[in-house]
Parts: sequence; structure tokens; C-alpha cells
Amino acid sequence: MVYYLLQIKEHLIYRKLGFKTMSNYGKAVAGLTPRQVSDFLTLARRLPRFPEVEAALAEGNLSWSHARIITSKADPEQQLEWIKAAGTLTVEQLAATPSHSVPNVFPEKKSPESQPSRDGGLPMKPKPQKPKVLPETTLQYVNLRLTGSQYAELSRLLEQGQAATGLSREEIVLQALENAATGKTQHEQSAYLQVILVCPDCGEAVLPTSRGEIRAPQALLKAAHCDAIIEDSTGARKHTIPPRIRRQALKRARYQCERPGCSNTGFLQIHHRVPRAGGGSPDLDNLVVLCSRCHQQLHHDEESARAALKQVPDI
Repeated sequence: MVYYLLQIKEHLIYRKLGFKTMSNYGKAVAGLTPRQVSDFLTLARRLPRFPEVEAALAEGNLSWSHARIITSKADPEQQLEWIKAAGTLTVEQLAATPSHSVPNVFPEKKSPESQPSRDGGLPMKPKPQKPKVLPETTLQYVNLRLTGSQYAELSRLLEQGQAATGLSREEIVLQALENAATGKTQHEQSAYLQVILVCPDCGEAVLPTSRGEIRAPQALLKAAHCDAIIEDSTGARKHTIPPRIRRQALKRARYQCERPGCSNTGFLQIHHRVPRAGGGSPDLDNLVVLCSRCHQQLHHDEESARAALKQVPDI
């Protein structure tokens, strides 16, 4: 991709395709941000001096973020040492390494368990560390390696999916992956599990991911309280909606989102017309089937309305 973008840039092909700038071309064709386009072009100009980095990128053994740092800070003669260091250091740690030096990755810090106590007795017990929680607005990027025909097919499917459902590209991909992972029929693809960890003391809610914990938005938390399996500290579980009633609601909706103008059939959830916190019951008449997108949007609009009402002065 980096060489492809460089050719588009140097031969002004983006202008012949009707784009004013490379940033406009990168966003429209590949979904890249202006910063990513700039980074890719810079990397393409530097790679000829770093053949080992180029090979590691081609084999999938090096991320483009690591490659960008290596080509900007390392001497070409030391690229193998920097590639090795990239396998154990984060992007931030690698970026903190002084230019034209070799990253020091060999010394290992002793774990707290191996440190002797001050009185010479048993090792000190390490203090539990609270994991860092990322804000929900922190964007996570995923790189895929596709052939030309695969990318063309992906582009076509995304265009058709957006035209048919109005969902974003990310939501279309997630829905397709969920359907493929379950291997179920369309009507059976209504239920899915998303884990939300809620602190019983402060009420902070986070989403556990492979990249760390991400703060759960209030709209998602409110939607989860409508239709969830709640597990307490003892491991006991309770359904907010009895499974039999939930199945009845889905059948009544014919396994489609009941919001006017929406016909999504994936990621379906049940919403309480009268909230559970306000005394709403899980009776069928109090339930409506919504896709996850419409469900969260509904709770977001409710929160916005409450915030607006608080600013209205008393008469």
C-alpha cells in the first residue's frame, strides 16, 4: 500500500481521478486519515534504504507504526536490532529510544515476587495494579492484507451494505463477522454476548478488550440494563427479561428492528418502554425489539433530552 500511494502521489494520479489532494483520495478510496496518508508516503520514501524492514512488513512480522519509527530513527546498518526490539517494545517505548542507537531490550526487571523483603523473610506480595482504562472515544485501528480482487469485493459489499442498511462500514463488518462466527440462520442471529464490567462501588463500567479496558458509554450501559444477564459477585446470574418472554418479543417483531424506517435483523436487543428503574416490567406489552444501533441511539437521545431539561429555568 505504501508504494502504491507513493506512485499515486508522484504521478499525480489522484488529480486525474478527480481528487484535489492525496488526503481526499486516501479517505475516499482507502478510508485513511490525513495523518495516515502522510505517514505512509514518508515510509514509502524511506523503505528502499531499509530492505530488512520492508521484508518484515511483507511477512507480517512488523507493524507499519514500528516500521515508521525504525526508518526515522535507526541507522540502516542497525535495522535488524531495531526489528528485534520491535517484537518486545511498544510503539511508545520504541519511539523513546534515542536516534542512531540500539534499543536495549536485554535487561529484565525482576518481578516483585522475586524481591526479598526488608527483614530477609518471605518475598513481598506485589500490590495489585488497576488496569489503565481507555476512553470510549479512543479509536482502534485494524490492518488487513487483501489482494486486489479481495479489496474490490470488500468495497462492493460495503457500498451495498451502506445503501441497504444505512449502517457505517465498521458496523457492517462487525455484523458480518458476528453472523459468520455464530454460523446460525438469520432468525437465530439475534442474540449475542457483550461483556461489560461494572464496579459495584463507583458504578464505573468498562469493556474488556485485547488492547486494554475501554470505558463504556452511558448509552451502551443503559441499553444493557434493558436486555442483559447480570452476574453478581457470587457468580449468580439473573436475566433482566425472562428468556421465554424475550423469544416471544422477537417472534412478534419477526426478528427485525421495530424502529420505523429500520429493518435490521442482526444484533437485536429488547428495550423497555417504561424503564426498569422506573418500575417498568418485562411484560410483552412493555417491550420493543431494536437493533443495537437504534437501541443505543434511543438512550443517547434520552440522556440528551434530560440534560436539556436541566438547563430550562423554572418559571
